Amino acid sequence: MRKFFSMLAVVFAIAALSTGVAVGAPGGTDRPLQVSGSAVNTVDFVNGTFVGEGAAQITHLGRSTIHIDGVLTGPTTSAFTTTVVAANGDTLTTSGTGALTGPNTFTNLQTITGGTGSFAGATGAFTDTGTFALDPSNRSTITFTSTGTISY
Repeated sequence: MRKFFSMLAVVFAIAALSTGVAVGAPGGTDRPLQVSGSAVNTVDFVNGTFVGEGAAQITHLGRSTIHIDGVLTGPTTSAFTTTVVAANGDTLTTSGTGALTGPNTFTNLQTITGGTGSFAGATGAFTDTGTFALDPSNRSTITFTSTGTISY
C-alpha cells in the first residue's frame, strides 16, 4: 500500500510542469514564464503509466488546458510529456522528469520542446513545485506553481 501511494505521488508530482535552463529559440526572445494550476492524474500501476488533465494560468498563454502522459521510472520518480492548449488554440509542448520531495510534495523539471501558432519553435525550461492529495481509486489531485523562461 505504501509503495502504491509513493508511486502515485510521483506520477502526480511529475505530471505538473517542470524546470530547467532556457535556451532561446532562433530569432526568439527570452521571456519569464510563470504558471499556476491544478490537474487530476490517473495512474495505471500494472503498466507503470499515468495520464493527467488539468488547467493553468500561464504567462504568454493565458488560461490553458493541460494534458499529461507519463511513465513511472522508479518508486519516487517519473518522466512525462505535456501538451498545453491556450484559449486561442496555440499549443506548447514539453518533456520533463519529476521526483517526490516529501510525503505530499514534488518538484518537476521541464523543457519546452516546441508548439504551434505563436509557439512554433518555442524553447525554454521551468521548474514546477507542488502538492498532491491521493485517492484510493488511483487518482491524485495536484496543485502547482512553476517558474522559468520561454523563448518564442
